[in-house]
Amino acid sequence: MPINSTRASKKILIASFMPSHPVRSGTGARLGAFSSQLEALGHEVHFLHVQRVKGDDEAMKKHWGPRYHFSL
Repeated sequence: MPINSTRASKKILIASFMPSHPVRSGTGARLGAFSSQLEALGHEVHFLHVQRVKGDDEAMKKHWGPRYHFSL
């Protein structure tokens, strides 16, 4: 499917129990690939880490910047 440049970009929230960083599993790798693909399509991607599995908060803040959100 060709990318339609007239399509409006969206704000997208990816929510996960698994951290995005550091990449220690297939889930982390999948989150990274999926978010990169959405960003390449021109979307603004945010990440919500519902902290059930500990990740590296500093690495996630560095990667996501103000688009990093968390819930305890």
